[in-house]
Amino acid sequence: MRDHLKYVVKSYKQLQRATDSTDEALAWKCLLEHVTYRLDKTADQQPTIGFRVLWRTLRKIRSGVRPDRLIEGGDPGHIIFEARVGRIEQKVHYIARQHTTKPGVFVSKEDAPAWLAGQGLILPYLAAVLPIAIRCAFQKKHRANRALHILHIAELTALRAYFSSRKPAAIYDFAPYHIDSNWQYLVHRTYTENYYKLPSPGPLKTHNAITLCDTLITSSGYHDDELRNLPQVRVKHRLKWLVENAFNYIDRYASGDLPEPQAFTLGYYSHGSWIRKEAGHRDDGLNIHYAEEEVLKALATILAHTPHYRLVVFPHPREKKPEQLERTRAHYSKVLNGCAFEFSNPDQNTASTFETVDVAVAAFSTIVYERLFCGYKMLLGNYGIPSFPVEGSPLRNICFQSEEQLKTLLERAFDQSRSDFFAKNGLQHYRFDSYAYFKERESQ
Repeated sequence: MRDHLKYVVKSYKQLQRATDSTDEALAWKCLLEHVTYRLDKTADQQPTIGFRVLWRTLRKIRSGVRPDRLIEGGDPGHIIFEARVGRIEQKVHYIARQHTTKPGVFVSKEDAPAWLAGQGLILPYLAAVLPIAIRCAFQKKHRANRALHILHIAELTALRAYFSSRKPAAIYDFAPYHIDSNWQYLVHRTYTENYYKLPSPGPLKTHNAITLCDTLITSSGYHDDELRNLPQVRVKHRLKWLVENAFNYIDRYASGDLPEPQAFTLGYYSHGSWIRKEAGHRDDGLNIHYAEEEVLKALATILAHTPHYRLVVFPHPREKKPEQLERTRAHYSKVLNGCAFEFSNPDQNTASTFETVDVAVAAFSTIVYERLFCGYKMLLGNYGIPSFPVEGSPLRNICFQSEEQLKTLLERAFDQSRSDFFAKNGLQHYRFDSYAYFKERESQ
């Protein structure tokens, strides 16, 4: 294990010295500059944050938590790599349905430091990371990201030891949004035949404008549009799979047995930005809070003049927690200026209720791409969201930046069938029936 720590520390120093646009330089750029949600926005103001992260890492090492889970009946040479334990069976099923091989191991990245316990590494680990903690105390620039490097070194050391002993045929990385994801790949690629990355169906540019891996698995039509404009996505192969949650609901939508949505039903999909802001989440530069406020203002004005529109608000999971629901209702009553609205059923998953509204509106959420994937009408308020959608994307046909634009798009969308909406807006490659999985199933 000591040799693995030496390797990781040496690799870290090599990233720092990397120049130009090498893979190592790009990995370092992500480590230093990309947005992380593992620390809140106050971390940049805390000179002691490096020492606090170090203390938390030492606690993880002593936690006694088992970082891996064996999956019955799976191939131990195929490993799922995720930020933390959760939805294991869903991920196993997701891969097995599209890749024929059932993974046999699940590894939690955030629990990985526990593998360092009892290895006699504490002193050499402290010698390696204390200079980082001290630098954080005196240098504010990139302070939060740099503090996390202390944790990354522990995680990467443990994971390198684990993967080197197993030499897996495939690693499926479901956490490519972490700032050390590309460094993970550079270290682990010598131990696996294929390192897959599986980003969410939302824009790659948010967290994956720089991506290094063997195989990139995309899952939305917007990924197709983006990849023409992301030169720092460096991959050997690319596959297009269904969105991760698809097998929870897509057979229902693909059956064609569902009734058409009721006319003039309008949905609003929330990203919960007002709660995130209250909680002190880091600013990702996407202006989502502002965009959601503007979308709701436009909706309020339109609803005041079109009483036959029926608005259903689909709260973000953060908003519909039982202890939060009353505050959420008060929030929407205020921002919608008293206009009538109703909440969706809090016990139902939003992706299982697309047919309950004819047209949906949102500012920014992965549910946007899931709704389009299932073949339902969607409009986007891209107020102040930089470089979105990308040039040439048909997603621009369903975006609005003013109340007047929203009104026009709503009138047009309500007047169109779902198939016409997709055809006239050039969105056919967003629908599930354009994916190879369904084309192959239909040909069988």
